[in-house]
Amino acid sequence: MKIVLNRDVKNLGKVGDVCEVANGYGRNFLLPKGYAIVASKQNIEKLNKKIEELKASNLKMENEARKVVALLEKEVFNVVRQAADDDTIYGSIKNRDVYKMIEVFLTNNNIKFVFDLGGIEIKEPIKALGQYKIVVNLFGNVATEIRLNVCRANADFESDIVAFDKKMEQKVLSGSESENKAKGAVAKLNEVVEKKQAKLAQKQAKAEEKRKAKAGKVEKTEEKEDKEEKKEQQVDATESDAK
Repeated sequence: MKIVLNRDVKNLGKVGDVCEVANGYGRNFLLPKGYAIVASKQNIEKLNKKIEELKASNLKMENEARKVVALLEKEVFNVVRQAADDDTIYGSIKNRDVYKMIEVFLTNNNIKFVFDLGGIEIKEPIKALGQYKIVVNLFGNVATEIRLNVCRANADFESDIVAFDKKMEQKVLSGSESENKAKGAVAKLNEVVEKKQAKLAQKQAKAEEKRKAKAGKVEKTEEKEDKEEKKEQQVDATESDAK
């Protein structure tokens, strides 16, 4: 079927372009989303009258998408999951999970930007701990890669995050960025690592306090049981003497 694009669409065309697409793609995606209209003579005439307005709107959306890209490229998205000994996680991480994480991130940064779930490129659901790079298509040909760190859900998961940040630091050092840019990136990463190490130390200290408190309770319980056992032995001895 022939359609006319209302907006830029990746790998298809720009606003105002007349394109031939598969019926399913047109009727099930492009038309319902409002990305295109059927390429009838009447529709093309209507579109041509407001083409400049549509181009301006598309340019605005593209600029907003580039601002979002700048934020996403600085972020590491940490996901905590229960996992088996072989690092296989229980369940999986799919496109929708990543989409929701980005939505929350944008909301927390007071950014109102809407993009399609289909813009998240995960070929297969993620089913293991580790670090991943995921392509996110935001608008038209504006896309980026986000860093996803899947951590084990235990007391030391922050150490996995710190290790990942260190890996990112090494990549910066070994990359082709200018010296000043590399130094700035490393400084920021070091700051993040220090904060997470401090957080880890606090958590470990709390865990140690809990361990000591628990050990103290166990010791008191054992003392109580010893006393009760001695009493029982004394009673047994008294009964034996009486016999």
